[in-house]
Amino acid sequence: ISPNVTIEKWYSGSAYGDADNDQIHRNIHKFWLAVKEGRADAVAGCIIFPSEMNLAGKRVEIKNARQFIRVFPQVFTPEFRKLVTSHPPRYLWYNYMGLMLGQGCIWFNFSGRVIAVNN
Repeated sequence: ISPNVTIEKWYSGSAYGDADNDQIHRNIHKFWLAVKEGRADAVAGCIIFPSEMNLAGKRVEIKNARQFIRVFPQVFTPEFRKLVTSHPPRYLWYNYMGLMLGQGCIWFNFSGRVIAVNN
């Protein structure tokens, strides 16, 4: 997968104004590759904390990268990692809230940082 991904615009006009598309693409690809490789520290570096994620069937606030790295195997299970990486980070749908990967399992802000993990 090339880091030169394309963001599909489903609506007329840019939802994110003057955002640097190349930087967005690099950040999203970096996250996607880290998930694919199972690198918890690199995934953590792509997430804006605090962030809510599902742990043992409950929605839990993960406060920082160190806490996330400890729970990475429970959040990014093999099944969830497969779901995330089965959707290459190109032709992303977006709206005013952000960019969506994998039918909404991951949401990014307009800098390409993770703002929601829906595991």
